[in-house]
Parts: sequence; structure tokens; C-alpha cells
Amino acid sequence: MADVLAHIISIFILPPASIESIESRKISINTIKEIIKKFKENPDIPWKRGYYENLFDSIENLKNSDQFNYIESFANTIKHRNLISESFQTNIDREGHRQIWIFDKFEKDGRNFEAMNQDSLFEYAQIVLDLYVKIAQNINSYCHANFISNGGSKPDNLKLIND
Repeated sequence: MADVLAHIISIFILPPASIESIESRKISINTIKEIIKKFKENPDIPWKRGYYENLFDSIENLKNSDQFNYIESFANTIKHRNLISESFQTNIDREGHRQIWIFDKFEKDGRNFEAMNQDSLFEYAQIVLDLYVKIAQNINSYCHANFISNGGSKPDNLKLIND
């Protein structure tokens, strides 16, 4: 999902010259974050500085969150390497029984991740989704301001289906 947002940012926000040397398949949230960092320090148009700063900060918040790092590592581990072992428990209490999936601890790129039950994983997912929404809101704010600065017309570098 982060790399999908990176492609959206590369299309709607970054000047084409800033990414033309990057192959499409190599566009990632990390490469886009570094380009945005340069533009927030030295924007192509002065009014964009605050938008670049907000977008950069929201990407940083995502990348630095434990929840994002866990979910990204979890997804990449099961997608590229192997399955993460899990266990299944049934607890019987006064209200009936509760079934719990527990995903075992795992390691990715030298970083250890603790075991986690499905409820905690869902809580992490909600936090990550909220961070994605914040990035999307910053993209939307930039696009709205850019639309207004262009006198209500689309930027020249944006190709629409009917063009």
C-alpha cells in the first residue's frame, strides 16, 4: 500500500523531471520521501513548501510507526519468504468461549518482531490505515491548492483519460 501511495504522489505532486530518471518499478515510499525532502527544503514554487512539509511529515510518521513496520514486515515475510507459524487457542470463560489466533514471533532484516494475537494485529492495522488516510489527506490538500493556483484547471503534466 505504501508503494501505491508513492506512485500516486509521483504522478500528482512531484514535478515530472524529479522522477524521470527512476524506473517505475523502483518508485517506493522511500525514494519518494527523499525527493519530497529535497522539495520541502527548496520548493519548486514557494507556496508548496508547507504542503511538502506536511506530506513529508505524514510519510515519516507512517515509516517510523511500530505498527507500520510490524505489518509491512509481516506481509513481506509471508509474501516473499515463508509462512509465519501460528497457533490457535480456545479459551472458555463465563461468557462462553473465545477463539484466538496467535502469530508467532518472526525476524525480518535483522529486526525481531514479537508474537501477536489477531486482536492486536487488527488494532495495528487500524492505526496504519489512519496513517495512510493522513497521507491521502495531505495529497488531497496539495491537489486542491494546486488546482486553485492553476486557476481551476489541471496541471500541464497531468494527463486525463479523455485528453
